[in-house]
Amino acid sequence: MILSKALKIGSQKLAKISTTSQLDAEILLVEALKKSSKKFSKIGREYLYSHPEDEIGPATKIYQKFLRKRARGVPIAYITGHKEFFGFDFLVSKSVLIPRPETEILIEETLKIIKSQISIRQSANKSQILLADIGTGCGNIIISLATTMLRSMEVKNPERIKFYATDISEKALRIAQKNARHHKVFSKIKFYQGDLFKALPKNQKFDLICANLPYLKSDFKSIHSISYEPRKALDGGKNGLEIIERLLKQSSNHLKSKAVILLEINPEQILKIKKIACQILPQAKIKIIKDLSGSLRIFKISLPSHFSAIQR
Repeated sequence: MILSKALKIGSQKLAKISTTSQLDAEILLVEALKKSSKKFSKIGREYLYSHPEDEIGPATKIYQKFLRKRARGVPIAYITGHKEFFGFDFLVSKSVLIPRPETEILIEETLKIIKSQISIRQSANKSQILLADIGTGCGNIIISLATTMLRSMEVKNPERIKFYATDISEKALRIAQKNARHHKVFSKIKFYQGDLFKALPKNQKFDLICANLPYLKSDFKSIHSISYEPRKALDGGKNGLEIIERLLKQSSNHLKSKAVILLEINPEQILKIKKIACQILPQAKIKIIKDLSGSLRIFKISLPSHFSAIQR
């Protein structure tokens, strides 16, 4: 079978289950070629159209297997075993959520805050900045941040930034550690297994917290787009906010003055989250940040120089 025919067959087979059937077929065919021979290890989708008459040869069986999985609704990332996020490639498995483009706004906002704090501390000759990613999953947030900051020409003395990551899932944490090694930042990130802040050293306090935690209600229906993803990483309890609320309640013993918490949220839950945040951190300043589609996506909590969290 030649490449052009393989693409046509693949696109037709996937048309019933995917609105991006042509793109899906391209990605799966490229991945099949890469797995079939080292010769194709560095090819991209453009190769398919510049060599339409080439035979796919040994990749045929792999490609057909991929198409069958995709036709059943298995996400592309779980078939290929990786997903691009913020310009980086991340290993994924069914133990972790698939990174999504809307989360990239969380990275961008965090980078702005870090650069601002670094600038202030350099001028004042102050100490380290501690950043924690709570519920790290495959590690896409903390690794994107660490890699970007350590490579940045704008940041002097990036070693002042200390990166931490936690996850309750041992399997997810292993994937995150593999990704950290792949991106050569494993030695820069401290990984801890456990429930939210409880996984971290007892008296450790942070300047910045990032979290993309489960926020769906427990009775959510497993719709097609998330049916293959780990339910534990989606289930936010009866009201969808139980884990976020626990995070905020635990935060008081782990935040420095002027600390910032950034949460990815469901736009429909803003008022409820705001009420919870104001009860637990009554002196905090709250800001909602939109993603690229215009949806209210990031919940930003900024603490004052002196604050006291209310324990409940």
